[in-house]
Amino acid sequence: MSTFLNIGEIQPAGQVMQAAATPEQTEKAKSVKKLGIIALLLAIFGAIVPFLGTLMIIAALVLARYALRVSRQNLVPIEFEKPAYWASIISTILLILTAIGLFWLIMGA
Repeated sequence: MSTFLNIGEIQPAGQVMQAAATPEQTEKAKSVKKLGIIALLLAIFGAIVPFLGTLMIIAALVLARYALRVSRQNLVPIEFEKPAYWASIISTILLILTAIGLFWLIMGA
């Protein structure tokens, strides 16, 4: 018997069969999606609301990062963590723009 791997036996990553999700994993996936949607809404409303917007953006970033951590620990499928991922990206960009705007406002005054 040969110890070499036969090329025909290798499955591409997209065709790997996933095991059925347990009820706990399904519950975690739904909670990650809920947290992601809440964080996404906070990030969007944080860009609109003038005074509380910065706090809402910070809350959205913290909530999105928490949801992403939970999804990584529980091996949640990617489609459930997409809202949290986008909320993290959007809130990070908005927070950087807020910091630049505040710096520009302070230095210009």
